[in-house]
Amino acid sequence: MKKIKVAAADYESDETKYFAIDFSFGLAEFEENLSVDDFIKSADKQMYKNKN
Repeated sequence: MKKIKVAAADYESDETKYFAIDFSFGLAEFEENLSVDDFIKSADKQMYKNKN
């Protein structure tokens, strides 16, 4: 994921040179005792950690 993030930051063309390209991601491991909502919240929390 870090390689993809660096490649996106380094990408520049005539169409993209006026704005930055970036993305965030969140990975979570599903556990049997988690609800689907809690699983998504866990991944979302990790994504926001990666934004900083």
